[in-house]
Amino acid sequence: MRLVWGQRNLEKIQAHGLSSDEVESAFDARDWGTTASDKP
Repeated sequence: MRLVWGQRNLEKIQAHGLSSDEVESAFDARDWGTTASDKP
């Protein structure tokens, strides 16, 4: 997935030491795992 980045958003994530690629990877469903739920 590719997100559309505004300059202000890029500045915010860079202030936290992150790159746009790192943030986009958090939204990449291919990297997500699943776990069993405790709820019936």
